[in-house]
Amino acid sequence: MKIIFQVLLTLSLFGQVSVYAADSPTFKSMRNVDRNIFGKYVEGRMSEAFDGRLATIYPCGDRPAYYCQGLMVTAFEANSTYWMDPKTKRLSYTYFRKDIATPLYGSAGLALWPQASVDHDFPKNGPNQQAFTPVYRCAFPNDGNTDSRSDNGCGEIANEVDSAPCASLGITTAQQWLDKYGNLVDWDFCGFTLNHADGSDKTGMDVVIQIDATLKRLGKFISFPWNEIVAEPWPSNEAGRIPLMAFFSLPDPGSTKTHSASLSHRASLATAQAQQKKYYDLTNIFVPIIEISSASATAIFVYRDEDQAPGIPDLVTVFPQ
Repeated sequence: MKIIFQVLLTLSLFGQVSVYAADSPTFKSMRNVDRNIFGKYVEGRMSEAFDGRLATIYPCGDRPAYYCQGLMVTAFEANSTYWMDPKTKRLSYTYFRKDIATPLYGSAGLALWPQASVDHDFPKNGPNQQAFTPVYRCAFPNDGNTDSRSDNGCGEIANEVDSAPCASLGITTAQQWLDKYGNLVDWDFCGFTLNHADGSDKTGMDVVIQIDATLKRLGKFISFPWNEIVAEPWPSNEAGRIPLMAFFSLPDPGSTKTHSASLSHRASLATAQAQQKKYYDLTNIFVPIIEISSASATAIFVYRDEDQAPGIPDLVTVFPQ
């Protein structure tokens, strides 16, 4: 019965049957879509990305892990739209994946589509009408204190020579990083450059994942345990091209020591709704609010119609334009 429902869902939304129920159809239209059907689709896709099933549909190949598995999420630091402003110096994300899941920075934010979904699921509307591709610059196994670093968050902290980029210190493996910084008493640690041209986007991210997996296995207490992935700002003011998968509310961010106090569930949902409505009013694109049950390996992703911001119609345009 579940398989039949998923096939009917695909038929209803996209006008064709997927051979494998979890597989994605090719989108024929992104307009006049029932928002609840689309919201449930995003709910399922987020779960697939989080637990690794998406990689069985669209393998990463020689690309970084974040291409086809895990979710890039970021929490809102203020009730503003800084996250879509090309003039901001940088954007910071956490790579949220089941096997290395940690508490998160905050309790309301956004998630980006995995690039594999963008490449395979989205219609190609010409070079100036496609979703932006995120440019990730560096990665830290834990919160990198990037506000204090040079090079827009990827350089070193002033007067802390051990905080320079890992490659400049000869640190290229997880074991080398753990041997040097395993005590994690402060932010004086190096980060890994992510450069597609030399392949360090894959190797650097692989090392960060290995470090996080080791720290999780050891059960080591870390005050600010979420990894931090620094990206360039979006290249222009075309907010409708940002590959937004979802806004999220998070009743249980999992950490009592975040940079700002965690919001109550009601407040976190209100924050997500405010951002959703601002984005919809600006772009006329519907990005669903998904509740993430907890910032942990047992996270469940849930779409509810009643969680969506008031004032958004039942039939909507979806996906970056």
